[in-house]
Amino acid sequence: MVRSSTFVTCAGMFFLTIAPGVSADPIHVTGVMNITREVGMGDRVYLSGPGFTFDARVGHLDGYVGPFTCNPCMPGSVVDAGGVLSTTVFGDGTLTLNGVTYPVTDSLDSPATLYMTLSGFLLAPNFAGLSTSVTVPFTMLSQVLIAGVQQATISGSGSATVFFEANPSFPEDGWSTSRVRYDFSDPAPVPEPSTLLLVGSGLAAAAYAKRRRRLENTERGRGGEATPSC
Repeated sequence: MVRSSTFVTCAGMFFLTIAPGVSADPIHVTGVMNITREVGMGDRVYLSGPGFTFDARVGHLDGYVGPFTCNPCMPGSVVDAGGVLSTTVFGDGTLTLNGVTYPVTDSLDSPATLYMTLSGFLLAPNFAGLSTSVTVPFTMLSQVLIAGVQQATISGSGSATVFFEANPSFPEDGWSTSRVRYDFSDPAPVPEPSTLLLVGSGLAAAAYAKRRRRLENTERGRGGEATPSC
């Protein structure tokens, strides 16, 4: 109960301390984050993007981790693959922004940290053995906090893999979720203007060729000679 109130208080303080002039363009990151249900398993998160890196331990699970709220998970039930990770989740690491490196600790007065929101959903699988996993797309939006003040926005997307385990004695009791892994991938490339021009020219040429063939077939059926037109 104490941690829950601390999380809510922290979240409220976060939204009240957004620094003016922060860039509206998010930094897209790649990397990986592992979270296990058991505390102290040594899970780490590593994210990197233009002018940004974040390398820290995932400690005690303040906030909300969606897959761990489904216990038991019956086959076909909706499982939240996302979560909201508060500032005290991460520790024993560093955050680098625009060439400056800050320490990351698992306390409310950490010099630097992330406030992270992840989104994604899946359906719990049918029973097929004592363990299985399901992978679904996810998105992430995070704020970089330096001395409690927002300094940048981080975005990411990729594949979330939720690991399920069954009770070997009573599998009919449903799945339990033991771990979730978030694999952050590169954003989809945006075509350059020259590429778009080539694609447009190719489509126009294909449309003209199709129109010309149709006209020729029509004229041939009438016994006349086709006169192509644009």
